[in-house]
Amino acid sequence: MNISPSSKISLNRGLLALLATLIFLGLVCVPGVVAFRGQNQISSSIQWVQHTLETRNHLQKLMSFIASAESHQREYLLTGNEVHLKNIPFDVAQAYSEKAFLKELTTDNFEQQNSLQLMEPFIVERLKLLNTAIDYRKKKQITEALAQVKSGHGKEIMRSIQDLIDHMDQEESRLLVIRQEKLAHTVQKNKYLLYFLLSLELPFVLAFIYLVYRLFESVDFNQKIISKTTQGLLVYGPTGSCISMNQAAESILKIHRVEYQLLNFHQIEFWSQSRLLPVAKMTLDQKGSNELEIDYQTQDGESKRLHFSLTHFMSSGKSHLLVLIDDLTPFRREKDALTLAKLEAEKTSRFKDEFLANMSHEIR
Repeated sequence: MNISPSSKISLNRGLLALLATLIFLGLVCVPGVVAFRGQNQISSSIQWVQHTLETRNHLQKLMSFIASAESHQREYLLTGNEVHLKNIPFDVAQAYSEKAFLKELTTDNFEQQNSLQLMEPFIVERLKLLNTAIDYRKKKQITEALAQVKSGHGKEIMRSIQDLIDHMDQEESRLLVIRQEKLAHTVQKNKYLLYFLLSLELPFVLAFIYLVYRLFESVDFNQKIISKTTQGLLVYGPTGSCISMNQAAESILKIHRVEYQLLNFHQIEFWSQSRLLPVAKMTLDQKGSNELEIDYQTQDGESKRLHFSLTHFMSSGKSHLLVLIDDLTPFRREKDALTLAKLEAEKTSRFKDEFLANMSHEIR
């Protein structure tokens, strides 16, 4: 099957437009997907770092509330002022609350869960000793209260709690280093990956720019051809509205382009009065092409002989009409002049023949 040059040009332009679109989508989507994935990885790493810092903070708070309860107990034992007892229930409640937070935060860490389990009886025992000493002091049994304090059993329990908290804190510190290194590695990896993609995309960016340049160059080339041609050109949509009109058509028809483009060809008086309107409708309906010559009179009264070539074409899935106009008036004038000259020559030749015939007769 033979393909016309115009079809090849249209096909090539379509492929260029498709290729440019695909490159554009690739340039937009690929870095976007990589950046989105990298952002998710970085966000996940940051969350784990924050999780570790939060765990360490709750460990310090746990020890702080237990120490605060012990400090208030000591003040009460020394002074007997019950004002110091008011804060102890709050400290105890906060200590158990911090322990519950820690248990929830370290659900995925068996070693930390085990340390919290080992810490539980020590906390219970320490608070029990604290309440026992307070009861002794309330009953005025100062000797028994001091004896309990001096026994050092409470300090040993506090040391055990502190050791377990320090162990958990060291574990969290180790995890913090690992997670910070992972975060830095993730940031670095995604940065280099984006740099790599950008370096790969540079040729495609240049190709995209070149394709866009070629498309604009092609459009500009076509516009120059249309504007410089002496053949009038009109393009109508499927409903008859004027889409495009070149300067040559304006010059041939001697009309104002802006006003003419606002008219539907069904509304143009010249089209209705001549055979042009039915031929245009037939061309659109039959999706073919037709030619005809029409006598046309301009608005200033000049008579012209015009040749119209009407062709159907498809654009964006819709039927369109291309109308090419040639002004035959100069050729008609030349033809009339040649015809007149021929007649004059024939008349002169006839007179000559008659004259020679008469002279020949007279000579005889």
